[in-house]
Amino acid sequence: MTAPFVLVGAAASETGHVRQNNEDSAYSGRWLFAVADGMGGHAAGEVASAAVIESLRSHDSEVAPGALLEVLGGAVAEANGEVATACACCGPGTATCCAQMA
Repeated sequence: MTAPFVLVGAAASETGHVRQNNEDSAYSGRWLFAVADGMGGHAAGEVASAAVIESLRSHDSEVAPGALLEVLGGAVAEANGEVATACACCGPGTATCCAQMA
């Protein structure tokens, strides 16, 4: 018999001591956890990180274990396209890390 597994997640961010605005975004859902770190020094890093998280949120759903890599890879590629479209004028950047549970 397999013991039940419960994972509780939360997301928070802090501006820190160097910058005036927070360029980070995060999402903690039932199946998906993601952090997008807006790149400091790039114009509108906060716009890029928010666009990535907003795009990834729509993929917070149960996925078969064998399909995780394909589904999450597609979600990240879609999020990258959202950043390119939404932020074409100012060249922002973000680094993203995400995990999807099966």
